Amino acid sequence: GHTLRLLQLLEAAIAAARTLGETYQPTLDFLLGKQGNIYFDRGALPEALAAYRGALDVARALDRRNRQPLLLCAIGKVLSAQNATEQAEAHFAEAAQIAHELDDKFLLGFVLEHQGYHAQSTGNYEAARDYFGQEIAIAAAIDDALTQFYALLNYGSAEHELNHYESALEYHNRALTIAENLNNPILIALAIQNKGEDYVRLGNGDEALTHFNRALAIFRESGMQSKAREVEDLLRNLAN
Repeated sequence: GHTLRLLQLLEAAIAAARTLGETYQPTLDFLLGKQGNIYFDRGALPEALAAYRGALDVARALDRRNRQPLLLCAIGKVLSAQNATEQAEAHFAEAAQIAHELDDKFLLGFVLEHQGYHAQSTGNYEAARDYFGQEIAIAAAIDDALTQFYALLNYGSAEHELNHYESALEYHNRALTIAENLNNPILIALAIQNKGEDYVRLGNGDEALTHFNRALAIFRESGMQSKAREVEDLLRNLAN
């Protein structure tokens, strides 16, 4: 987590960047975005929204077009978390329009991922699957392994929510292959956890137990306590 002292230092840096004027405007944009991320992680949604909007104002003033979709999506995710559905979707739509105008496939994939998360949060899993499916195609076209991983993982999760468990397992297996090729333990654990949840629904408790235990070990070793607790809950539910 982020300490209160870190926030205080970040606020001081932001105040300094404002005071130093035009030369430090790109730095101000960057710092405000970081501040928004920290507030969002802490669950301070109004503060996160203010920070992201401040960063967007700076990015617009500097005409940093490739920065704007990122910040519009950041604002959209906060609005989504606040259940301001129409406002969130408007921000995602504006981000998508800019990404299309720039013909930037990476940014377009980034927007699609956020649109998919938002659709999931509203319970529209078919729309989420569509967004993540588009992201899979873009990730393959630009050969971006990390984007491919999350797109496949999230597509599988949407299939899981739609009760298509065999398909969910297939996509989670594809995500796991990428994670293993990247030799990234956290990504491996995320894919394994999702596979475990698929196996629960498929009635294969032994495979589910094996996958949950492996994911739990990685999360504990990596210090990801919240994810470890999440898997511990899954193991308790499996035992019952």
